[in-house]
Parts: sequence; structure tokens; C-alpha cells
Amino acid sequence: MLKYLRGLRARTFGYLFLLGLVAALAGYGMSSALLQRSLHDYEQRHIQAQLQQLWLTFESRRQTLSSHSQDYALWDETYDFMLSGDPAYLRRNFTAGVLANLAADQVLFIQADGRLLTGLDGRGPTPRRLDSGAWRALAPLVARYLPHLSAQKATLYGWHNGEPLLLAFHPVRNTDADRPSRGWLLFVQHLDATRQQRIASLVKLPFTLAEHPPSPPGATLLQASRRLGERPGEAEVHLSITRPPLLAKQLADARWLLLGNSALVLLVSLLVAAVLFERLILRRLSLFANLADRRRQDHGMAVHFPVRGDDELDRLARSLNALMGEVSQVEQHLHHEIRRDSLTRLGNRTFLHEQMQLYRQLVAQNPELELALLLIDLDGFKLINDSLGHGVGDQALTIIGERIRHAARGTDITVRLGGDEFAVLCLQSVQERGAERLASRILEQVALPLDKLPVQVTISCSIGIAYSQQGALAADELISHADLAMYEAKHRGKGRICRYSERMQVQVNQRMRIEQQLRSAIAAGQLEVWFQPIVRQPGGEIVMVEALARWPTAEGYCPPDQFIPVAEEAGLIGALGAWVAQAAISALPRLRRQCPGLHLNINLSVLQLLEEDLVGRLTAMLDQTGLPRQALHLELTESLFAHDNGVMQRRVLELANAGFELHLDDFGTGYSSLGRLQSLPMSALKLDRCFVQQLEAEDDERMVRSILSLGSQLGMQVIAEGVETLAQRERLLALGCTLMQGFLFARPMPEAALTAWLAQQAGVTRPEPLPALGPQPQPQPEG
Repeated sequence: MLKYLRGLRARTFGYLFLLGLVAALAGYGMSSALLQRSLHDYEQRHIQAQLQQLWLTFESRRQTLSSHSQDYALWDETYDFMLSGDPAYLRRNFTAGVLANLAADQVLFIQADGRLLTGLDGRGPTPRRLDSGAWRALAPLVARYLPHLSAQKATLYGWHNGEPLLLAFHPVRNTDADRPSRGWLLFVQHLDATRQQRIASLVKLPFTLAEHPPSPPGATLLQASRRLGERPGEAEVHLSITRPPLLAKQLADARWLLLGNSALVLLVSLLVAAVLFERLILRRLSLFANLADRRRQDHGMAVHFPVRGDDELDRLARSLNALMGEVSQVEQHLHHEIRRDSLTRLGNRTFLHEQMQLYRQLVAQNPELELALLLIDLDGFKLINDSLGHGVGDQALTIIGERIRHAARGTDITVRLGGDEFAVLCLQSVQERGAERLASRILEQVALPLDKLPVQVTISCSIGIAYSQQGALAADELISHADLAMYEAKHRGKGRICRYSERMQVQVNQRMRIEQQLRSAIAAGQLEVWFQPIVRQPGGEIVMVEALARWPTAEGYCPPDQFIPVAEEAGLIGALGAWVAQAAISALPRLRRQCPGLHLNINLSVLQLLEEDLVGRLTAMLDQTGLPRQALHLELTESLFAHDNGVMQRRVLELANAGFELHLDDFGTGYSSLGRLQSLPMSALKLDRCFVQQLEAEDDERMVRSILSLGSQLGMQVIAEGVETLAQRERLLALGCTLMQGFLFARPMPEAALTAWLAQQAGVTRPEPLPALGPQPQPQPEG
């Protein structure tokens, strides 16, 4: 459901709905506004027509009053009355019936100067003369209008004392036009509430009269207003109609009808648009999307987007079909290339893993078959790249890869793992064991001279073999086993074939465990420095002590011949040597207080000699103690000088120039140039324990005699290591060797035990073998 709501179809329909809703609302709003405006205009016209009808009614009253007043004003009898003031005139001409016909409430005769001559008030049962109070009430209104009348008649509406009035002014004239006007005849009609109600009942329209223009009505009311009569002065009367709209309910009903029509139009429009979008666009886009999803889920599936015509989607489908064709071709090419080595065109590691998965399934189904992996590594191939260049090295790899492929069987899988490593995957019978024979053929083929190179080169290889019966091993495990077997073959002398055994895995695991624990021990300072004395015979004088690293573990002390090589391979020998040197040099002043003139011997490895700051660190450590630099002897292994390494020779000269004594350790077990040895500033040679053992075991003293003679010729002292018996000591003394080190005199011991031993040896002229002091490591060669 959520996937559908997030899809293109849902979004399209949603957008269509929103667009239609906005359009419908806008259309409804505009139509409603136009309808309301039209009805409002109609109402305005209607109320204006009603106002016009009402205004005509008032205008008719004004005309009627005006015509009546004009008739009386032009009578000669009226003119004569204005001259004589005959009272019979009023009683005879203005009876109650006459005033009712005239619709006049008051009749006033006003002289030309504005003074009241006489008047009648017809608002009672019978007309009566106008009293002074009534005149005084009308006098201001008359005085305001008379100046504006000139000699003309005027019928107008005025406002006096909160009541609207209809006033008809006519000048009183005689038929003789030459005679002047005698004054004014004024008819007054009071438009009181009763008269207004009669008018409203007559015209069937409610209205209001006001002195000032009415204020605008509320939003729910309609209003129309108009001024009545003429305006000769400032006073005026406004006629207005105010009522609620007659079509308010019709407008509300029309709006609901309009809203319903808009909703219906929206619904129909959406349905039509949805059907069109669905049939013309969305359905085809959904088909495209489904095909694309199927292609993404199954890369090998061929996808063809349908073409129905020549519209935009059809052109898109054609482009996608062309693109998918190109993609398929590229995928096939990449599928092939990603599984092939670009140099030798053999398979690569990816191809090997895939084939191993297939072969494992076959082996799992057939218990008579087994899987064998040959891992082939060229011996010393780096020398070809360094001497002849990488181009020649690539040619050599191509030739060797071709030879391995020809040596393999048709069912074998030959790959290049990278660099100078190749592998052959074999599927064979359990009883056949053809992997060893194949390895022998490969060994012979690789060892043939590479005569196609610019320089004829011969190279060997080391082969490791690992087996997996019934597909028990995973691909990585099988490769790891073959790799261990290959390194074992290299360790045994290269150019060999070695089969994997569980012992190799145990050794690797042990080495990994030792390396990780050694890292932690060095970081935590858990190692110890032990010392083994070097004595001068026959007097037993203690002249030197050799500092040796010891590693206490939960199982006991780890032998040095186990963790020292691991430290060198793992790059930990520098940190280990620096820690041993610091601890031993710090202990030397304390030991010298018991044995003045005592010298300290420290071993240096190849990696330490390559350190740029070695000389500076050693001089700083020793100078802090205040001891002379000759008190520190540095023991260097003979194998360091087997090759002409300028960096190490330069470092040896720097150590000698700094004042340190240098000893050549394990002399006679390796190979070194005697000419280079003569040029090195060595002060002592250490005779390896194997030659000391020959003195007693084989009764052979030739090597010892030769080394002692060489040391004498070069001016170097000779220190014999591994002296364990009195017979060995006597033979060495007889040959002229006086400096000795071994279990016969003392085992390696911690500083505290060495201090006790030194105290015990004080004054002893003939040393005796020292019994074990507390927990000791198993006897190991010194070093």
C-alpha cells in the first residue's frame, strides 16, 4: 500500500486532484462573486426603482400643493384681502373641507416685508386663526427661505423642529399684471408620522425621511436615498429606503447549487483525466518500471520495452531498447573481463572463487572426488623487476602463466592471483593424488630458462598444496591452507613442493598469539631485563654483563628464540630493543657500585641499526647516568655484514665514533667478508656456542683455534659463549681464550639476583656453577 502511495500513479492522481480542486474552488469563488454581484446589482436597481416610485409620490404631492396654492394666490379676492384684511374672506374660502382637499395643515398670509398678516391652522376639528406661538415657531423658517424666493414661486421640503414640512410659497398678485405683489401665500403641510404611514400604506413601501443623508447600512441591508424637492436654501429633506435583500435565500441556494455543480464537474474532470492519464501514460510507464525492476533483479534477463506507435513514449522505448542492447554487450564484456587477469589472460581471484563454489558442490555430491589447490609463488621475482624493469617482468609473468596453463589438465582451473602468485584448482579422485604430479610438472616447466626475454633468465617457484574432501573447506580457508604450505616450501629452501598440514596452522596461530600478546606486553611494560655475567679466567673476574630480554607469561617465561624472531618480523624489535636498553643502562650505575669497572653488553638488530636516531638515543641514555660511553658494548650479529649495506656500515662507524665498544656476535655461524670485517671498528668477537660444544663432543678445536688466531691478528678480544662444563673451560684456557660466558659461571638472572650473586662472588677466586635462583626459564642459548 505504501509503495503504491509513493508511486507515480498516486502522485499523478494526487496532483490532478489538487489541480482540479484548486480550479473548482477558483471557479466556485469567481462564479459565486459574479452571482452575488449580479444579484446585488439587481437588488440595487429594484430598490432604486422603488425609491423612484416613492419619490414620484412625494413629487405628486408637491405638485398638487403647488397648483392649489397658485390658484389661491392669483385670485383677485386674495389680493384684495391682502389690502383690506376682510375676516370674512378666511371663513368663506378656507373651511375645514377646503384645507382637507388642499392637504394643507396651515395657511399663512405674509406681507412683502416678511411680517405675518394672518393665518389659519387646520390641524384641529375646525380651522382657527394662527396664534402668535405658532407663528413664532414658523417665523425662522419663513425668514430663511423668503430671501431666496425673489418674485418666484417655490414648493419645497424643509425641516423644522425635528419634523419634515412641505412648503408652497406663491406671490399674491392681482390679474392686473401692472399691480405689484402684495406678499406671499404659504401653504404648509406637516409630514408627521401619521401622514408618512398613510403614504407608506398607499405605495406599499416603507420609507424614512431625514434632515441629513442617512449613514450606510450594515452588510446585510440594502439602502437607497434621494433628496426631496428643490433646494433654494440650506434646509433639505432626504427620502430613503432600507430593507434586507429580497434574494438572500435565493443567493444561498444558488451558492449551494453552484458548489454542487463545481464538485460534480471536478469529479467528472478527474475521472476523465485519470482515465486518459492511465491509458495513455501511466499504464505504459508502469510497464516500463516493472521491466526495469525485473532487469535490476535479474541482470541476465533480456528486457524489451514495447513500442506501439511513434509518440514520445514509443521513442523513449526505442532508446531504452537500444541502450539495453548496449548495456547487455558491455555486461557480457565486463563479466568476462572482471574474471580474467589483464596481463596473462588467465582467470583471476574472482574467477577462482566462483569455480571453487561450483567444484565444492560437485565434491559434496560425489564422495570419491576431492578438491586440490596449488598455490605457486615465484622465488626472487622482485629481482627481475628491479634489475630488468617491470616491462620485462610482465613478459616473464606472461610466459610463466602460459607454461603453467599448458602443464595443467583440461579440467584444471589456472588463475593468476596477483603479483607473482598463481594458482591451479584441481578436481581429482581421492585415490589419484594427481596434484603432486601436476606440481612437479609445473616446477619443471617454470624452472626452464626464459629465453624470450632480452636477457636469458632462470627462475624457480615454491608450491603449496591444500586439499578439501567433500567440499568441507570454504574458498578462503582452502586458499589460506595452500598459502601456508607455500610459505613452508619457501622456508625449507625455495624451489620446493610442500603439502599443508595442521602443524602449519598451529604454528601460524601461535605466532599470531605471540605477536598480539607481545605488543600488549611491550605497551604495558611487562617485559623484564635479565643479566648474564661474562667472566675473565682463570681468576674469575667479572668484567661484563649481557642484558637479555625475558617475557613472563601466565604459562611461564616465553623462550627468547620464540618471541625475538616474532618481534623482528612484526616490526616490534625497535620498541623492544629501546626498552631493554633503557632498563639495562638505568641499572648499570647500581651494578657498578658493587662491581666497579663493570661493562654492559646490549644486542642490536638490523632494524635498530636502520633507525636514524639510534646513536642520539643511546648517547642520551648513557650520558644521563654519568658513565663513560666505553662502559656500553653493543653486540652486532655477523649476518648484518653479509651484504654491502652502506646504511648499516655508516651507522656502525657512527656508533664507534660516539665512543661505544662494538662486538661481533655469533661469529663463525654466518658469512661475512673478512676484508669488510677488517675495516669495521670491532673490539671483540663472540665465539658461538656451537664451536664450544665441538671442543668436548667432537674433540675438534680447529674452528676455535682459527677464530682465536683471527681475533689475535685483528687485535680483537674473543668471548666464548655457552660454556657449560669444566672441560670446555679448560680447553678454552689452553687455547688462549680467557673471556667466557655460560651456565658454568652463571645463568641469566634479574637485577636483584645478580646483585646477590655479585655479593656472593666478592673475594671468590675460583667460581663455581650457580644453582637456580627462584623461577627460571628453561635453559636456552644465551642471547
